[in-house]
Amino acid sequence: MLLSRFLAIALIGLLIASFSAPSAQVSERAQPDIDVIGAGNIAMEIVKTTKEPETKWMAVRILGSLRYEPAIPLLLEGLSDPHHYVRANAARALGDMKVGAAGTPLTELLKKESNGGVIQQTSLALAELGVAEALPALKSAAKHEDMQTRMWVLQAVGRLGAKRDLVFLAEYLNDPSQSVQVSAAQAIEQVTGVDFGFSKRSGPSSPDAGLRRAKAWWEQHKSEFRGQ
Repeated sequence: MLLSRFLAIALIGLLIASFSAPSAQVSERAQPDIDVIGAGNIAMEIVKTTKEPETKWMAVRILGSLRYEPAIPLLLEGLSDPHHYVRANAARALGDMKVGAAGTPLTELLKKESNGGVIQQTSLALAELGVAEALPALKSAAKHEDMQTRMWVLQAVGRLGAKRDLVFLAEYLNDPSQSVQVSAAQAIEQVTGVDFGFSKRSGPSSPDAGLRRAKAWWEQHKSEFRGQ
């Protein structure tokens, strides 16, 4: 039974990957339609019945990819699942689906979560939903030991924050990780509209000059934001 369920979920995943975007060689009109209701119902049944965490989180991811609204209560339940992959993918799905009712449970999850991957996806979901009320929880989560987690959280603060949050962001301009420093500087850019000159092109580039400008800007302007 577990094998058949795993094969079913793998098949749905392949369908989504194949048909979610038109191929360069095949016209959009020629693309077959996905049976969203059928696929969604199968994925929901797998989430409800499987004992395998890997199968469960894959089904949760599929529900998010399908934007399958009948699954919203099930995805909300997934935020308290024992397995971190399930919690992370449930959070991502709720953000992708713009489920406004998920703002409070996502914030509560963030307050108690210790897994970096879950914090990352929860931060992204809260930013997608525009939940500014989650800023205190995000600031606490930014202390996480994992570099990438700090980066994701700071990006969310940049999207949700205001000028009163600049002092907090500026603290991370001196983070031990240069990548985190860049995330803090780019978050400051988002809040203020200042351009520190980071490369907008994809591919390798040095952030050194942008970081120097960000730190110099903060030294020049920090007195304006102290005490806010």
